[in-house]
Amino acid sequence: MPLVSYEDAKTHADEIAYQTRTRHMPPWLPDTTACSQLRHSRALPPADVQALQRWAELGAPEGRRDEYRPPSVRKTYGSLPEGPDRVAIPEDGYAPKRGRADDYHCFILDPKLERPERVVGLRIAPGLPSLVHHVLLFEVRASAIARIRELDEREPGPGYTCFGGIGVAPTVRAGNLAKGELVDFDAQMIVGWAPGAGATDVAGAPTALPEGTAIKLAPGSRLVMQVHYSLENHARADIGKTDRTRVDMWLAKDEPLRQAVWVPLLKYDFRVPQNAGPDDPRATARAEVTLPFPLDVRGVAPHMHLRGQSIRIDALGSPNDGETKEPASCLLDVPRWDFHHQEGYWLEKAVRVGKAAVTCRWDNRSSSQPVANGKRKASHELRWGEGTDDEMCLAFLYATL
Repeated sequence: MPLVSYEDAKTHADEIAYQTRTRHMPPWLPDTTACSQLRHSRALPPADVQALQRWAELGAPEGRRDEYRPPSVRKTYGSLPEGPDRVAIPEDGYAPKRGRADDYHCFILDPKLERPERVVGLRIAPGLPSLVHHVLLFEVRASAIARIRELDEREPGPGYTCFGGIGVAPTVRAGNLAKGELVDFDAQMIVGWAPGAGATDVAGAPTALPEGTAIKLAPGSRLVMQVHYSLENHARADIGKTDRTRVDMWLAKDEPLRQAVWVPLLKYDFRVPQNAGPDDPRATARAEVTLPFPLDVRGVAPHMHLRGQSIRIDALGSPNDGETKEPASCLLDVPRWDFHHQEGYWLEKAVRVGKAAVTCRWDNRSSSQPVANGKRKASHELRWGEGTDDEMCLAFLYATL
């Protein structure tokens, strides 16, 4: 609905009051009252929410026109130059496979890296948004390129099927710390996209990585873009269409930057019984992960599926330079998970972390099941899985030395 005039707003006054009171709008899910403060918040202050409630209760009065002032605009995303430095897109369109609910497909892209590069911003632009469930983008270095080429050549058409990963088991090695290199590896994740990641002031706004940091790419590397197509709830108009999801990258110039990596936290061995509600202890799972060495966490990207209820990521303390230890603290708390509003969140201030935990809660009651093709699904035992009808308990930490 448009909300650019007083008449627009008055027509929807009750809806505005309800959506802001329940915190469904604006789309900002984290609770930062007891957790790390986040950049680019879209949350309305309590006083603004209360003012909208009073305004609706009074019949949505217009106010005095002679007191009108233009609205102030507050950006809720980082700034990057208008055009990307590098664009990568599959040469040919891909028609997702029918006859299955989920299709995971990988595409090999050549970003033409002739020298070391440092990524400071990214944008994933789905070519067929109605079917693209999520996208993960990886760098594959020269030592593992033969493996992904072999997988690609086995399968006719563009790309290759890739359930459960991109087909490369990365070998992680210590980097040259004297040169500021955190780690060295055969493959690394660069960025993820999921529904809601474009919920910004400008549709499709790119992701600007935290200032002073970058993801390093090696010369000769290839990008592998893993696209998950969800076909269960597709419209007839989508049948036969092809997808060419695009990657835009912004690269650093000569400024000194810290190398950043994405560190996964996950709990994969959970079992949520059929019809278990969010208050059932069996519907909660937690994993604690000790990092190889303390890192400065600057961002968190949580991920669950359709039956997720909440997700929380905690720093459990870290050895400091002296004998004292950093106290445990909450990095991110999303008490009302919404699959359709997923994004990565940047911390206002980096937190030193040596051990972290992810806690997930699900609502698996019959009345809370998702609807597909006009029918509510039946409750079933939830386990970790790649499909939309499975579940995950996963978060990535964006971290530097």
